[in-house]
Amino acid sequence: MTLESLSPSLWTTTKVFAHQILNATAHATLADTFVCVDAGCILVKTVALLGLIVAREEKSAFVRCAIDDGSAILDCIVFRQESNTKNAMPNIQLGACVSVRGRLSRFKDKIQLTVQAMERIQDPNEEVLWWLQVVETHTAFYASSTTFPAHFTQKALQSKLDLEMGSKTRDSNSILQIHEMDDEALAERFANEVSKFESLSKRDRSHLIPVLKAYIELARMTIIDFGIISNDPSLLRLAEKCIDQALLSSKHVNREKMTHLELSKVFAALSKEGYMYRLESDTQMQDLWQIIRHDLNLGDAVYNAVKKCGTSGLKEIEESGVPYDMVCLAVREKSIFRSVPNSVIKKSLKLLHSQSFIMEVMPNHYKAF
Repeated sequence: MTLESLSPSLWTTTKVFAHQILNATAHATLADTFVCVDAGCILVKTVALLGLIVAREEKSAFVRCAIDDGSAILDCIVFRQESNTKNAMPNIQLGACVSVRGRLSRFKDKIQLTVQAMERIQDPNEEVLWWLQVVETHTAFYASSTTFPAHFTQKALQSKLDLEMGSKTRDSNSILQIHEMDDEALAERFANEVSKFESLSKRDRSHLIPVLKAYIELARMTIIDFGIISNDPSLLRLAEKCIDQALLSSKHVNREKMTHLELSKVFAALSKEGYMYRLESDTQMQDLWQIIRHDLNLGDAVYNAVKKCGTSGLKEIEESGVPYDMVCLAVREKSIFRSVPNSVIKKSLKLLHSQSFIMEVMPNHYKAF
């Protein structure tokens, strides 16, 4: 038995970030063993991570999916004969937050995770707690040379956790507020929106928008598959009521086609108001959309805008900070954020300030740390 085989991380389930796995290299002599270069060169076989399902492909013998944990995207495979995941995986949809455990392997020169256990995470705060656990575990037990993405420092994660768990200084209108609500409150909100819609004597597409938002929040979706939405009986029924009113009782139209078209126009309206954007897909079989949210994508864009503008070389900006209007223009350089309202960008700036990523030099002027 070699000294390497006595490594404690080799015989336990190691908590990791996806980027540490993707940068790992196969061990020269130990089978199915990988060296995590970004984690102090520890040896691993079985790992655990937590993230969002951002892609999914069904096959007769297995389900292939991709999990984004905020540091990178890792390919995972779930074989249907695996007892722990046989019934769980088919019920877990795109956008769901999951905790997975499995063994690492290499397939077509890419590292993948063969899932042995998968569990859906209901509490959104669990994700930040997990990130903190990974950082603390590696720092305390593995190696001080472990490298983490900048937004996974203990200070940043603790600030984010304090914010999401209910900081007293948090703005009551925080854009994270919806993710702190329990399922019962979200279900009540959805029911209220449906009830409002039903009570209207005249209905049009604009009245479907708050219903769809409440539906997305109830399902806690971040990646939205239009195919799933457009086949949900409750949403189809409401969309049909809109077209019934518009077409009166015409019998010469394809009602199913018109209903799907109505829902697609609701998606377009949500995109126009900066609520979400369409994801590029390698296949025409899926029509996927991504929610625009501070903790998913907008926060990084706002921070990068402040940092980029702050290093533009203009002396006035270096001294007094980047003006709020300039931040908004820089964020909207990316087409996916072109329709995001100023008020939402302003909230992201406030959150980044509370998390110590940026400082407000003077009113509405910012610098990145």
